Amino acid sequence: MGIKRFFKPFVGAKYETGLFGKKVLVIGDSFYCSHREYCKYFQDCTDMDKKDSSKYDTMCPYYEPQKLHLSDAPSGELAEMYGVYEKFGDFLHRYVDGSNNVTVWDYVAFTNYVQFFVPSATAHSRSAVSERDFEAFKETVMELQPDVIFVWGTIAGEAIRRNRQEVYDYDKPEFHEKEGYICHLRLDDLNREVVIINTYHPSAWAYWSQALPSLKKYADEVLLTK
Repeated sequence: MGIKRFFKPFVGAKYETGLFGKKVLVIGDSFYCSHREYCKYFQDCTDMDKKDSSKYDTMCPYYEPQKLHLSDAPSGELAEMYGVYEKFGDFLHRYVDGSNNVTVWDYVAFTNYVQFFVPSATAHSRSAVSERDFEAFKETVMELQPDVIFVWGTIAGEAIRRNRQEVYDYDKPEFHEKEGYICHLRLDDLNREVVIINTYHPSAWAYWSQALPSLKKYADEVLLTK
């Protein structure tokens, strides 16, 4: 585990195969805890000032019976295949013959941007973001060496783009010409540029549905081009 990172990314068994030969990392927003009523660790684990759930990594009353640590949340949440994962999988499976909205996750990697559990689904995610999260994001990129990163939602997208030394073309005309969907990440220790595709969050159903034609257009442009 990296110095800044808490959550261990889910890495599909066919991640190296990827989508049309391109390794794809999916970055969501944040994990939240729904066990306020009975977990004695809830307040401290989800504290929006401390932003650190690591103390309870092996002590969670919900994860421990599943033989999972809190840091395994990306794999644990995908195993449950909640609606947002089905929805994004439904979009992705068109890029893998014979897959569906569940099995396509075998071909990608996934984690969330914010590196602790927030206290509710409606917690103000911008307040949850810290500089640590971008450092953790970079650790994951360096480890997995993706060619393409899908970033869900404006909060994680904006947080990543604030780091203009690494996300170098955010304020160029090409970004706006592509409706704000595509920019590029360049890290000193990475021997390639990584394409970032910033999507609406799949939980924002109305926006997600309305924007699907544009998302497909730009995803096709990135994934289907040699």
